[in-house]
Amino acid sequence: MAKSKKHQKPTPLTPEERAARKAARDQAEEASKQAEEAEQDARVEAETKEEANEEAAHELPPLPKKQRRKRTGKEIAVIVVSVIMVVSILLPSFSQIFATGGSGSTAPASYDEAASTYGPQVEERRADLEKHPDDQAAMLRLANAYYEWGIYATSYASGDDETAKASELLKNAETTYTDYLDAAGNLDSDDARGAAINRAYCYYYEGEKDKATELLADLANETNSATVWANLGMMYEKNGDTSQAEAAYQKAIDEAGSSEADQSVRSYSESQLKNLRANAQESSGGAAGLASKLDGTAGTTK
Repeated sequence: MAKSKKHQKPTPLTPEERAARKAARDQAEEASKQAEEAEQDARVEAETKEEANEEAAHELPPLPKKQRRKRTGKEIAVIVVSVIMVVSILLPSFSQIFATGGSGSTAPASYDEAASTYGPQVEERRADLEKHPDDQAAMLRLANAYYEWGIYATSYASGDDETAKASELLKNAETTYTDYLDAAGNLDSDDARGAAINRAYCYYYEGEKDKATELLADLANETNSATVWANLGMMYEKNGDTSQAEAAYQKAIDEAGSSEADQSVRSYSESQLKNLRANAQESSGGAAGLASKLDGTAGTTK
């Protein structure tokens, strides 16, 4: 029977070998830590993108683009004009982007959500105005809250009660804007012009389109503001008055200044004007179609 070999003690590691093994363990631990951090970062990024996509799916333009703080049209000049539609059934308003500002938070996706978003704002701002009845900024903040709630309520209202509430909110906005404009005394500021634009839209959303158009036309002629002319162009276009819309858009282009806000208005107006003219040409069959129509009517005049 073979004799068992005595257990041999392992050869002690040299200091250099111990240092090398420790360095290897440290590198492995660091690599594992970096991999875990990278995986966590990727997960957070994916969740952030998913949340952003969900918010974008429900977001409505710029109504404002709900206030983080009071801002003027000049301060919010870099808002993308292609998202100015409030809701598909409503007319867009540049005033909501360039005049009154917005909160930047996700827009309400239902009638109830609009109520829960703007109801507390209205109560808070109404209380603030009661404490400071001569504060013009407080008037404007309350008017904007009524206005934004009113247009969302108009969009989502179903049934007589909700429709009546939406109309009430717009009337409150209209009255408060009038109070603010009376207190301001002129239309020199971006805020005053924005309030006047929004007041006209209150009438439009309530179905008084002729009055809304008349108010905007008077405002455009009085102020010669590119923003007002662009709003007037959109209102004419929505009403089907193409020739007047083209003229208003052209005035917006002509009156646009060098500010970023005015350049955004100019860009939008140029795009709308181009589309109107292209549609007009298409509907007439282009130059050839127009010539054919003229030939067909030649000699028929008595």
